[in-house]
Amino acid sequence: MRIAIDISQSVYSTGVAVYTREFTRALVTHFPNNEYVLYGGSLRKQAELREYIDSLPNNSCIIPVVTGISPSIANVLWNKTRAFSIDPLIGKCDILHTSDWVEPKSKSKKVTTIHDFAPIKFASDTHPKIADVHKRKLELVKQESAGVIVPSESTKKDAIDFGVKKELLHVIPEAPQKIYKKTSKNDVLEVTNKYRITGPYVLAIGTAKRKNLTRTISAFKQIKNSTDMATLVVVGENNSEYQQEDALFLGFVPDSDLSKIMSGAEMLIYASLYEGFGLPILEAFSVGCPVVTSNVSSMPEVSGKAAVLVNPENVNSISKGITRTLKERDKLIEKGYIELKKYSWKNNASKTMDLYKYITQQ
Repeated sequence: MRIAIDISQSVYSTGVAVYTREFTRALVTHFPNNEYVLYGGSLRKQAELREYIDSLPNNSCIIPVVTGISPSIANVLWNKTRAFSIDPLIGKCDILHTSDWVEPKSKSKKVTTIHDFAPIKFASDTHPKIADVHKRKLELVKQESAGVIVPSESTKKDAIDFGVKKELLHVIPEAPQKIYKKTSKNDVLEVTNKYRITGPYVLAIGTAKRKNLTRTISAFKQIKNSTDMATLVVVGENNSEYQQEDALFLGFVPDSDLSKIMSGAEMLIYASLYEGFGLPILEAFSVGCPVVTSNVSSMPEVSGKAAVLVNPENVNSISKGITRTLKERDKLIEKGYIELKKYSWKNNASKTMDLYKYITQQ
C-alpha cells in the first residue's frame, strides 16, 4: 500500500505530537513493505519535521514531503475554502491519515484520529480559533472519512454523541513513550536539584481548567500537615489563575526530565474532569509511580484496577484518594506494571494497519 500520513503535529509539545511520532515510527518499523508519504507543513519548523523523518528506520520506504504551509494557512486551504486538494503534494495514495487539525480534500480513502472532544466540550476554555478548527474538521470527518480511530471506548461514545457514525469508529489505544521508565535515585536527585524540588513530593500534570488543578491543590492542602508530603509539583503551561505559593509550578518540562520527576514522585494526581485517553496514567505506571485519577470519562478505562479512583468534583474524595494511595503505594505500583502490558505502540500500529487494509478492500 501507499500510505500518506500528515505528521505536521509531530513537532509540538502535546499528546497529539506524541501519538503522531510514535504511531508513525511503529508503522514504519513493523510494516516496512508499504510506501509511506510523510507530509509535514510548517512555516518555522520545517527543519524539525525533516529531522524527525530522518530519525525513522527503514528510510527507503519513506517519501518525505515537507512544505511551508503553516497550520493557519492549512486551516484556510483545507478546512474553510477547500479550494485545493492535497493530492498534488502527496500523489496517488491508497490511504490518507489526516491530522487532528485539518481535513484536506483527497481522492485517497481517508482515516483520521480523534483524540478527544475537549476543544468542543470545553469551548469556553478554548481559544475561539482552535474551537472553530475542531468543529469544522469534525463536520468534514463525518462527511468524508472512511474510518475514525479513537483511543478509548469513552471517546467512542463521545464521537457517537457528536454525530459520527458508529460503523466508522475503531478503538485503538495509545501507549507511553519508551523514555518513561524507572530511573535511578541519582537521576532523580539530579533532576529534583535542577528544578529545586524539595522533600517528598506529589505530581500533577496540566493547568487547563478541565485538569481540575484548583481542587487538586485544595486536596493536597488537606493532607499536607497529616503526612510528610512537602510539595505539590505542577507541570504544564504557567497559569496566572493559581496562587504560586500553593504549589511548585515548573511550566513545560521535556519528557527526558518529566520521566525522572515522575519516577521520584510519591504519586501522580490526575483528577481531570475529562480526558480522551489519559496518557500520563500509563506514563506513571511505566516509571513505577502510583496514580490517583478520576472516576469519569476515559480514566477508569485506561487505569483499570491499578489506580485509586476519586470523584474529581469533590475535594474530600481527592484528599482521601491521596491518603489511600500513600498507604497502598507498593501494591498499586505492581498493579500498574501489570496493567501496562495491555498497551504498546506495536499493537497500536498493527491495529491501525488492519484498519487500513480493511478500508482499502471496501
